Amino acid sequence: MAHEDGSAWSQVQYPLRTPGLRPGTLRGHPVWPDAQWLTQPMFLVGADAASRRWLRRHRSSLMQMGATGLLVDARSEGDQHAVQHDAGGLTVTPVAATWLATRLQQLGSAVLPLLIRPDGVLTQQPELGP
Repeated sequence: MAHEDGSAWSQVQYPLRTPGLRPGTLRGHPVWPDAQWLTQPMFLVGADAASRRWLRRHRSSLMQMGATGLLVDARSEGDQHAVQHDAGGLTVTPVAATWLATRLQQLGSAVLPLLIRPDGVLTQQPELGP
């Protein structure tokens, strides 16, 4: 998969890290206050095994809801390729999402994988809810 097209993937410097976000289980029912900035569901994943498994498991639901993703943690281009493969057509953009990580830490929700719905609900279960 060549990235000579100037896409975001071709500009990535590895390792890609977003300090503060780690694989884990979301606790409680957190809500991002004032989520009107979000016009469509957005998910955050890393290249870790749990994120990749989640992406494969929920890919269909994420596609149906029109979610777009951020790859926030990858050690290498090989990791990026693996995530793109697991995404199977979903848009996943590489980014060190420091501002998101900071806000998620404040909400006690700095875990990967994570879906942020436009209503502000944070979840790891895309099939649940509206």
